[in-house]
Amino acid sequence: MRKRLSPRTIRALKPGKDGVRHGDVVMDDHTDNLGVRVLGTADEPSRSFVYVGRFPGFKSSARVAIAPFVYDPNDEGVAADSLKRARVTAYQWRNSIAEGRDPRAEERRQREAATHGPPQNVQITLPDLIV
Repeated sequence: MRKRLSPRTIRALKPGKDGVRHGDVVMDDHTDNLGVRVLGTADEPSRSFVYVGRFPGFKSSARVAIAPFVYDPNDEGVAADSLKRARVTAYQWRNSIAEGRDPRAEERRQREAATHGPPQNVQITLPDLIV
C-alpha cells in the first residue's frame, strides 16, 4: 500500500486487525524505497521507517529499519523532522546502492570507528602532540 506519508497519517497507522497487518510496510508515495512499519499493540504501537530495496550482492529485496518515528504531542515539528530525516536517509541509501555500495556496511564501519577511536597501530609521539 502506498500513501503520502505525513506525521498525521503515520500516527493514524495502527497495528493489528483494524489497521496494518503486523510487520507490513506502508510505502511513501513521495520518496522511493521509503516506508513505515508498524509493530507493537494497538495500545502501544511502534512505528519505524524502513528502506525496502535490493542491496548489492543480494538477489532479493530486504526491509531494513533506518530510523524510528519520533513524535512529541507538545511539538508537531519533531515528527515532521523525523519524517524529513528519514526521507533524506532513504535518498542517500538509494544513491549508495546505485553506486554499488552497501549503506548498511558503511554505517557499520562509521559506528565501529566512532566507538573504537583511532586505529591501534598508529604511533603518536610527543612532538606530534606539541602544537
